[in-house]
Amino acid sequence: ALFERQDSLEGMNYVALAGELGLETGPFKVCVDERKYKDEVEKDYKDGVAAGVTGTPGYFILGKEGNVIQFLEGAQSYKVMKEAIDQALSTL
Repeated sequence: ALFERQDSLEGMNYVALAGELGLETGPFKVCVDERKYKDEVEKDYKDGVAAGVTGTPGYFILGKEGNVIQFLEGAQSYKVMKEAIDQALSTL
C-alpha cells in the first residue's frame, strides 16, 4: 500500500491506512505515536547510505564470510540476479 502511494507519503495518516488494510489500529497507533522504532529506522537508513545505497530496492550478494561480493541497485532481471548469485556461489 505504501509503494502504491509513494507520491503522497508525506502527511499520510498511517493509522487510517493500517485500518484500511485490516490491521489492529490500536497497537499500531501507539507504536506510531511513541515512535517506537524511530532510532532503529534511522540507524538502518544511515547504515544503508554509508554502504552506498541510494534507493530501493538494493541487494547485497554476500560470500561465505558475510563479505559483500556484489551490490545490485534498483530492480534487476532474473538473469542479472542469477548471475550475481552464481558468481557468489562460485567463491564458496
